[in-house]
This record gives sequence, C-alpha cells and structure tokens, in this order.
Amino acid sequence: MADTSIPKPRTGALGVWGAMGGVGGSLGVLLGGVLTQAFGWPAIFVVNVPIGIAVIAFGRGLIPAGRVSSANRHFDATGALLVTGALTVLVYAIVRTDTRRSPRWRACPRRRAGSRRACSAVIVARGELLLDG
Repeated sequence: MADTSIPKPRTGALGVWGAMGGVGGSLGVLLGGVLTQAFGWPAIFVVNVPIGIAVIAFGRGLIPAGRVSSANRHFDATGALLVTGALTVLVYAIVRTDTRRSPRWRACPRRRAGSRRACSAVIVARGELLLDG
C-alpha cells in the first residue's frame, strides 16, 4: 500500500528519520549515563547549550530555505487546544494512578476523558483535512 501511494523520496526520508530517532534515543541514554556518572546529574542541563549553538551554526548553512507559505495555511487553535487538553488529562491520570486502587482503564474517568479529547482532536483534524482537500 505504501509503495503505491507515497512517493519514493518521502519514504526514504521517513526511513532516515525513523533510524535517526532510534540512534538518538539509544545514544541519548548511553551518553546521558556516561555524563551523569562522570559529572553528576546537573550536567544534563549544561550539555544542551553547546549542542544548540552547534545546531544553529551548522543548520543555517546546511538546511535550505523553506518553501513560500501559502495563503491556505492557518493556525489550528481547536486542534491545538484539544490535543493539549487530552495530553494534560492523560498525564494527570497516569501520575495520579498511585491514589487509585484499581489499575484498570475503565476505573479512571480522567483517562477516559483524555481519550475522548484525543479522539476529538483526531476527528477535527481529519475533518479539516477533508475540507481543505
């Protein structure tokens, strides 16, 4: 299915993106452990500054300028609020599981509320995609 509907350059880019996510996750855990063992846990806050400076410096020369924005693009406030609310409720429900006796999904109304908000965000996003065409 993906071979017929998605252009080849996009599938290659998604493959590289996925691979880099895996490499970054693995190296982050490994190097984070080395960093905290060598310098202590506060060093994790300092290491991001030189990395950010390097990304900005090299990124300007390596990343081409973006495409011209079209008049059809807009900020999706409804989707942003729905996703933010869904994630907030879900994280709160997960954090508060220590006070609940039953770990079952249906036992926690906050989780259900977060799930409903997440589904609403998906439905709104799909509707806007269909309308934009």
